Amino acid sequence: MDINEKDVERYLVALSHKNKILTFKLVSPNQSGVPDRIVIAPNGTLYFVELKRPGQQPRPLQQSVFAKLRNYGHPVYVIDNKDIAKRFIDDIVLKRRP
Repeated sequence: MDINEKDVERYLVALSHKNKILTFKLVSPNQSGVPDRIVIAPNGTLYFVELKRPGQQPRPLQQSVFAKLRNYGHPVYVIDNKDIAKRFIDDIVLKRRP
């Protein structure tokens, strides 16, 4: 069974909701290349997430936008499979524990 970007995104969103982590679809009509999702942890930390199908890499324009976000101190993650999505959410959950 082939997995596509939407499958990875649905999985990430479902895990986020299960763990009380907010996810918002990021749409920017005047700026191409922005990440797909903003993920907000309960402690207030923001993450930008780009979803891809397994093995797919961000386009050059996306890489440029991601570099700008990182230069402003915002983490950007590229998630291309369900295992990485689970580790990403698990890491957020672990960070909010005292």
